[in-house]
Amino acid sequence: MADAVAVSEVYVLPINFDPEKIDPSTGKLEEPIIAFDQLIVNAGSTMSHITRQSHSAASEEPDYKGPPEIETFEYKQMVLQLVWFKQHFPTRTSFEGLNVPFISGAEVLLCDNTKFITTSNDKDRSGVIFSVPFYNAQGELKGMVSAMMLTNALRELLPTPNMALVNPQNSYAVLGTAVASLESSSSFVRNAETDAQLLYSEALQLSTKDARSPWKIWVGESSADFQSNTEVSVAQNNRLQGMLIAALLALAAAACIFLAQRNLKNAHDSARKLQSLNNDISTLNGDLAAKLKQLSEAQDAIVKSGRMAQLGQLVATVAHEIRNPLGSIRTTSFALKRRLDALKIDFTPQIDRINTGVRRCDHIINQLLDFSRVNALQLEEIDLCQWLQNLLEEEVLLYPSTVTMELHLPETGVHAAVDGERLRRCVVNMISNAREALTHSQNPTPNPTISITVTKTMRGPEIIFRDNGPGISPENIAKIGEPLFTTKSSGTGLGIAATRKVAELHGGGLDVSSEFGKGACFVLWLPDRQPKLIAA
Repeated sequence: MADAVAVSEVYVLPINFDPEKIDPSTGKLEEPIIAFDQLIVNAGSTMSHITRQSHSAASEEPDYKGPPEIETFEYKQMVLQLVWFKQHFPTRTSFEGLNVPFISGAEVLLCDNTKFITTSNDKDRSGVIFSVPFYNAQGELKGMVSAMMLTNALRELLPTPNMALVNPQNSYAVLGTAVASLESSSSFVRNAETDAQLLYSEALQLSTKDARSPWKIWVGESSADFQSNTEVSVAQNNRLQGMLIAALLALAAAACIFLAQRNLKNAHDSARKLQSLNNDISTLNGDLAAKLKQLSEAQDAIVKSGRMAQLGQLVATVAHEIRNPLGSIRTTSFALKRRLDALKIDFTPQIDRINTGVRRCDHIINQLLDFSRVNALQLEEIDLCQWLQNLLEEEVLLYPSTVTMELHLPETGVHAAVDGERLRRCVVNMISNAREALTHSQNPTPNPTISITVTKTMRGPEIIFRDNGPGISPENIAKIGEPLFTTKSSGTGLGIAATRKVAELHGGGLDVSSEFGKGACFVLWLPDRQPKLIAA
């Protein structure tokens, strides 16, 4: 593996690994089950005679084996990673198929002294630990496999100098040489954000998903670096040459016209020169047509980039215009009911259908607004448990008594900074979807139950929605959350998409899992620390 991957060492650890505990069988501190670290052990033993003479410690000891290999930092972080796997993936059923979770951690000092031996710089032996769990035949978590990679080794894997490998949640960034020189953009790089001061910058999500802290690739280019690029210089020179040629062609055309006017007596020569002039004009017209096409393509790109912003403005306008007549309908319905009650005329079913239709329209408008919202979050610090309990006490009155709703709260409160109104609509969306799955399917679920749990994990507060309904089919699980996708006979298909967007605006997300025929689970999670606010 060392020939193909820049890994310094690999450890296989038992589930209850404790580096501070004495192993009764050896009488020594506990060690990993097995360690593949042959490439880095005794880094100093391979030093040449000349290098040994220039290194003070090595020159004094003929059998110098290099600086001591310190596992303390590695062991501490690996113990924490084992605890995390116990909490989140205790059994093989915690994930599906071959989607084995892996996690990483913050940068620590590793045992790899192969470069540190000559530089004595801790940066040359610092790196990251990547870990995956392993299970026994019964599917029980038995331990994990951890691989250590130096930061310098990760840097060598970057395709270009203007890229950086970033893990914002671990406060870790591997900078390419060009990115390292962009000192004013340092905070943008480490937070995986675009820097408006650069000519170009972008943060891309890696397809390989860290179960605890996502990794991103940041790429950026300053105006100065772009202008100094050889290809740009060549393009600019070609542009200047093209302008010069065009000017010369125009001058030649003028000269041809002048000569044609002076030599009208020579019809043959005049006709030939006129033909040459026409050819030149045709060439210029062709160049002009090509430039106009480029301009049109650039305009199309600008229009396309602004389409989402226009959609948000359009939805906001339509929502405002529709809500005005909805308000009138709601008010008229209330007044009509009072008048009919006074006349002792029972139109309750008809009035209820009107109010149900108004509430449905209002719900659809809220989904559209949440999906294309353009204003910023309005955050406030709340006790998530008390807030959710108050919300459900109101919502449970709107659902049929045949559906059982369970609420599981921790003993201590869970606090979070949220936009209360948008989060309320997210919770209502999740409960409404679960209720419809339980009661509107072709085969209604016996003893339909919706379970809502609040918990606090390492990534932050989570609200977990579970139901015992029919679940989600394998072909639909990948489409859940796509805008306008729905399996219901009615609905906008924006409920889950809007919920996921609101969660992501808070810095969190929405996870979906389901076993077909055995219900579904949606986890709405929020970050432990709020990010810098951005426009929705």
